[in-house]
Amino acid sequence: MTITPSPTLTQHGMIFHLGPSHTWLLITLHLSDDYLARAQARHVVSRELAVIPSAPPFATRTHRFHVQVIPGVNTISVDVMASINARGDPAPEWPSERFDFERCILTVNVLAQELA
Repeated sequence: MTITPSPTLTQHGMIFHLGPSHTWLLITLHLSDDYLARAQARHVVSRELAVIPSAPPFATRTHRFHVQVIPGVNTISVDVMASINARGDPAPEWPSERFDFERCILTVNVLAQELA
């Protein structure tokens, strides 16, 4: 499944239901040239407010996050924030115009093991 940046929404989400055999979820971010050209940029993936480290170094365009999911409801947040101005350009004057922000919340329901 591919989720692209929304031109109108700052926050959006999805709900997944997985069987009990699923213990890991792989989230892959493909960063655009526009995002990498910004003066400041940061992306974070977290599960239940615990930050998940990226598998490759931060200098690459593709980042993979291995998120462990446990039985029950798991809330995974993908946050991407970047300054409006490109590297070398002056920053905007108004604080509300300085950053671009988008959040995607994935609610993953891992079904419990059924008893025989």
